[in-house]
Amino acid sequence: MTRPQTDRHLQGAMARIRPQLEALLARLMLLAGVVDGAGPERIPHALRRYILRLLRPAEALTRRLIVLMAREMEVGRHPGRPEAGPGSRLACPG
Repeated sequence: MTRPQTDRHLQGAMARIRPQLEALLARLMLLAGVVDGAGPERIPHALRRYILRLLRPAEALTRRLIVLMAREMEVGRHPGRPEAGPGSRLACPG
């Protein structure tokens, strides 16, 4: 698959999935009782399990999207370590 096709597919997937993930996250925060960034000290165990059951697939999907985006990144070579001069911490004793 050529790069433009891959970019187009990735952009299409992101456009479809992001709103769904945001809606799910908003629903989970509402279920947990989070308001203005503050939530209850404790939530019932059954509610916690329910939230985690919904959150795990969303987390897995997000991780897959991150991997797809990382595959498309252009990464240059690292310049390498600087040369060790006399008195440098990089110089080997001896």
